[in-house]
Amino acid sequence: MKKSIFFLLFSLSLFAQDMPNIIWITVDTLRKDYVGKWSSKNLSPNIDSLLKDSVVLDNCFTPTPITFPSYTSALTGMHPLRHGVFFNTGYSVPENLKTIAEILKENGYYTISVIGGNPLHYGKGLERGFDIYDDEFLKRPKTGNPLFNIKIIEQAIGEMSQRPAEDITEMGLNYIKNAKNPYFLFLHYYDPHTPYNPPKEFSKKHLDNLYAGEVEYTDNSIGRFLKELKKLNEYDKNIIVFFSDHGEGLGEHSENEHGFFLYNTTISIAASIKLPFSKIKKDINEITTIMDITPTILDLIGIKFKGDGISLKNAIFEKQKIKNRDLIIQTKMGNLYFGFEEINGILSYPFKAVFSSQPEVFNLSKDIKEEKNLYPENFREMKKIYVDLLKNISEKEKKEFKTEDNKKLKSLGYLTPAKNLPKKDIPPSKWKEIIDIYRDGNTYHFSGKYLEAIKIYSDYLKKDPMNFRILM
Repeated sequence: MKKSIFFLLFSLSLFAQDMPNIIWITVDTLRKDYVGKWSSKNLSPNIDSLLKDSVVLDNCFTPTPITFPSYTSALTGMHPLRHGVFFNTGYSVPENLKTIAEILKENGYYTISVIGGNPLHYGKGLERGFDIYDDEFLKRPKTGNPLFNIKIIEQAIGEMSQRPAEDITEMGLNYIKNAKNPYFLFLHYYDPHTPYNPPKEFSKKHLDNLYAGEVEYTDNSIGRFLKELKKLNEYDKNIIVFFSDHGEGLGEHSENEHGFFLYNTTISIAASIKLPFSKIKKDINEITTIMDITPTILDLIGIKFKGDGISLKNAIFEKQKIKNRDLIIQTKMGNLYFGFEEINGILSYPFKAVFSSQPEVFNLSKDIKEEKNLYPENFREMKKIYVDLLKNISEKEKKEFKTEDNKKLKSLGYLTPAKNLPKKDIPPSKWKEIIDIYRDGNTYHFSGKYLEAIKIYSDYLKKDPMNFRILM
């Protein structure tokens, strides 16, 4: 198909000068319906302002609701079944897969990342290709004092260590002021992830929902970043990508946090791409995925890329519709933590099917909150789509643990491969009790309240004396 005159004019205006800088603003654990465009909540005016200048991916999904695997899919354009990363610890990005940072660096970009949370720490493969990979969680940008205003340092492993959103903004601005052009900046804001502990200004406003306070605080910090970009003349002329890796359950569907199930509360994500000078502002309503971001950005600057995601360039510049496509969704978190079954599914819009000992089918066009399970309606057809699609993806799960993670985690008994866990014949609807007990016990444990933690664990072991995770 011939490209439109508009596209040709845009290309000439975009590439007549230097290649655009590329900025990724990402927010961990940001639930889509906490962003103003998709809700009535007034928590994200700065994100909403960016979306108004952008091409919005209105129906974007992650293939897995877990941080490290989801970001790996975003930066490689590959499905977890292809890149083999299924959990935050114990896995690393295969060396034969290139990340967008590696590709951009090979094409003359100066590459910078500022990491907000421990799941993306250095040494797991995502750092490849970055000239700067700043994951110093204990370092404050203004004072440099590692003991000042640290949000949380959780035991020796630092599994939940993170730094606040204002620091991500400050470090990002510091780096781009001294960066060579063109540059790629990847910002990872982590605050909406548990534990919910926003600054007092925001916690006071949201005493009954601290998660909302974290979202508003993060949006406030992103607002400062965007404001400074405009002052530096770095907003209009550059490509700015925004997305979340996954959402948060917040008690719906018996899930307080994320990773165990495949409901839209955690796999539906906010995502957008702002073009230089906001040339096009529109919504793409067809199904897209986090895996589309890398091929799209590379295609926009003239670099072809083949992955499980697709380039959305033609959908952006032309009236061309994206063909209906199917997305395998999956999570191994219940299996890796407690020896529960793995949960897999298929999104074939408007239907979504989830395959477990308690199968589910939802019609998302009529039931976006997934309140009515239609099983067995369409289940057989959906299973066939899943099996056929699975044949085209070779699963390359990494069995070997990275040395760094292995030493830290095994010494603390924090994570053991699923093959060493006793299998539990417990249906997903019964998982919540064990998950909540483990979470509550850990909350006391990591805050130094050991007797309270022991009581929670012991009370549960009276009912289930061989529960491996609780025993650990």
